[in-house]
Amino acid sequence: MLMEIMDKLFLSDPTLGVLLMQDELAEKGLNYNVKRICRLLRKMAIEPIYPKHNLSRLGKTKYIHSYLLLGVNINRPNQPGSLGYGY
Repeated sequence: MLMEIMDKLFLSDPTLGVLLMQDELAEKGLNYNVKRICRLLRKMAIEPIYPKHNLSRLGKTKYIHSYLLLGVNINRPNQPGSLGYGY
């Protein structure tokens, strides 16, 4: 019975997470623990629609470095390249 009510609430508003679902159920007089609601939502494979974390990041790299040695002929160790360091 509870899962059916939760499903109807979620279909009416797919942005309901665990806490908002608990509030909606409490308005209907059904007081349940957050852990129970979370467990039932996972069991029903229901996930609210909301922006995920770090959507603008490109993969796992922290910073994409440009390859500064492109076009430089490296033919000995510790060679100063044309990187603009003034060697």
